[in-house]
Amino acid sequence: MIKENRTSKYLLYAFGEIILVVIGILIALQINNWNESKKNKTFEKETLSQIRTNLLKDKLTLSLFAKNGDIAVKSIEQILISDISETANDSMKFWLGRVVRFDRFSPLTSAFEVLKSKGIDQRLESLPKPIANYNFT
Repeated sequence: MIKENRTSKYLLYAFGEIILVVIGILIALQINNWNESKKNKTFEKETLSQIRTNLLKDKLTLSLFAKNGDIAVKSIEQILISDISETANDSMKFWLGRVVRFDRFSPLTSAFEVLKSKGIDQRLESLPKPIANYNFT
């Protein structure tokens, strides 16, 4: 076209090509953003599901600790009402054994730590406040 002195048509054609390339890039960027958003939402759902599972397991553990505490309280009451004699000495060891417990609670924090490492600050708006404020100290 340049040889035939059709520069205006050539410039118009070149401009059209540039516009098409820019539109293609913008579409590709939009698709990429959409995919990233979709991945982030999937990650959040999976992580929140894992946090829920961890909290339910922690609840079961704490319930067991509460039952052990109730058993210890009942054992202490039994010790207090029993007389201290030679015949009660054997049962005293049994009741004391039920009082002394070495239960240590260690919460399951793996899913929450993953969420924190991925940048919980960026997702605070979409998280329920109790989860965002969850602290293991």
